[in-house]
Amino acid sequence: MESDAQSGIDLQANVCGGVARIIGARISVWLLESLRRQGKTELGLLLAYPTLNAEGLANAWNDAPSHREK
Repeated sequence: MESDAQSGIDLQANVCGGVARIIGARISVWLLESLRRQGKTELGLLLAYPTLNAEGLANAWNDAPSHREK
């Protein structure tokens, strides 16, 4: 179990399949990064995921290189 509240990213084996996720949103970092690469805008992501906020997106973008999908 790993959590870094300062980075806004959490890893727990029993949540979201154990992948890195946005704390409080249950949205995986790799999903957001994948959608961004497919052309989804930040506004589009925020509208699609009401539990996500701009700070969560920034945390995902900062952390994405550390948590690539396996």
